[in-house]
Amino acid sequence: MVEALQEGAAHAGVDVDISLSHEYRAFALTGRSPVVRLSKAAITALGLEPRMKTGGGGSDANILNARGLPTVNLDAGMMQVHSAEEYVTLDDLERLCALSLQLIMLAPEYAPRTRPGAAGGDA
Repeated sequence: MVEALQEGAAHAGVDVDISLSHEYRAFALTGRSPVVRLSKAAITALGLEPRMKTGGGGSDANILNARGLPTVNLDAGMMQVHSAEEYVTLDDLERLCALSLQLIMLAPEYAPRTRPGAAGGDA
């Protein structure tokens, strides 16, 4: 990318200074990941069709995944994102609340299992 920017600047007859900083790590979760399966189950329970998409930006999920807490981003229905006109409809907020409740209610089914006698498990 840096090379392409430098070439474009040279082609335009200008100089460019480029500084890169690593702000967060990318992450990838498979469909077998418990957090993905939980999310899909909660969405399906609301009568919606879950869809997995790849994102290109950064979010809290990048930080949480980097620290070992598998995390997904859920679409909250925001419109005109990152603009002064950004909004979310009341219907989408209500759907997000219902989804949050489903995630909480279904979470125990997707929690990691502990073995008897293991630290934190039943002895």
